[in-house]
Amino acid sequence: MVIRYSGTELLMSVQLIIMLEQHAIGKFIIDGETATLGGSGLIAPTNSGLEIGSASNNTTVTVANDKTVTGNISLLSTNNTYVDLGANDLTVTGTVTNGTATSYIRTASTGALILNSVDVAGKNFPVGHTKYNPILIENGSGYSWTVNVNDGVIADPPQGITGAVLLTWNINAFYKSSISRCRYYFSV
Repeated sequence: MVIRYSGTELLMSVQLIIMLEQHAIGKFIIDGETATLGGSGLIAPTNSGLEIGSASNNTTVTVANDKTVTGNISLLSTNNTYVDLGANDLTVTGTVTNGTATSYIRTASTGALILNSVDVAGKNFPVGHTKYNPILIENGSGYSWTVNVNDGVIADPPQGITGAVLLTWNINAFYKSSISRCRYYFSV
């Protein structure tokens, strides 16, 4: 079974999330122009995961409360597809795929993307603020990692910001990780 939302606005509340969990929906698709993920429940689609985006219009999803998706999220990049976190965290137990310059998780405030079980192969965090600036964390010791990126840097005297990338990534592991590797990608 597939639940498809294709209208101009969706406010997803706890009731819909509970229905998704109780009926083990195979795929949940958000391809309308705007959607808000609110409430305190989980989004728990089965193996097919959650798809966000549309081939025919731009899609913006606003996360109104801390939210957990059990499984994977696929961002469709035919048009602009953004998931705006604001001050809320989005936890994903699987992966977030298909991030591009026009399709990513926007971390324009204190909210962060949390990916669970980052292992040796690593996971890509398709995040950005005003531009797409993803990070790949490898060798994550199986822990959950939190990432957000904001435009700008704070000067660290006596150093100035001349020559700086002008981005600040905030990266945290839920446990102390002895060895990990982060690859930063950015647009100048």
